[in-house]
Amino acid sequence: MTKNRLIIILLSFIAINTLASIFSIWESIWWLILFIDFILVVAFAEQLGTIIPLKHQKLYQRALAISFPIFML
Repeated sequence: MTKNRLIIILLSFIAINTLASIFSIWESIWWLILFIDFILVVAFAEQLGTIIPLKHQKLYQRALAISFPIFML
């Protein structure tokens, strides 16, 4: 179930950005698309965290704590 959610989130991210590019709506509602992208990235990270084995959770959380702020820049 979690892997299906990861796929749905990833496909949603791709679809939203592809449609925004195809229909050239980036300029008018870029802030809304950026907000949706942020929500999808957070949802993806949360879902990914649920399938990481417990012995790797601490490493995942550290990697996320370092990489997520960098990714957001």
